[in-house]
Amino acid sequence: QHILSGPLATSTSFGRPSNPGELFVKSIGRPTAGWDICEDAIAEFFTEQQVPRDAWRLTEANLQYELCSTYPSKLVVPVSVADDLLHQAAQARARKRLP
Repeated sequence: QHILSGPLATSTSFGRPSNPGELFVKSIGRPTAGWDICEDAIAEFFTEQQVPRDAWRLTEANLQYELCSTYPSKLVVPVSVADDLLHQAAQARARKRLP
């Protein structure tokens, strides 16, 4: 017998979501662009999650995947962090991952 109802009840098996991404989509009621965050960053980050736009910005520092090949092409970063600093930080870390 399921204790949960709605998307959680149909997406769980032994207490674990069968597909966490699908669970998120069901919970917000619309599909997302996934790694292609530029398509719906305003909706997801700044509206639904209520991230303050004066503190965060969308950067194209990884547009050609030169910053980090395993990160999306566009990233949401603090406003106070310049793209040059992102590149410097990536060079000093394993697999160029940002802290």
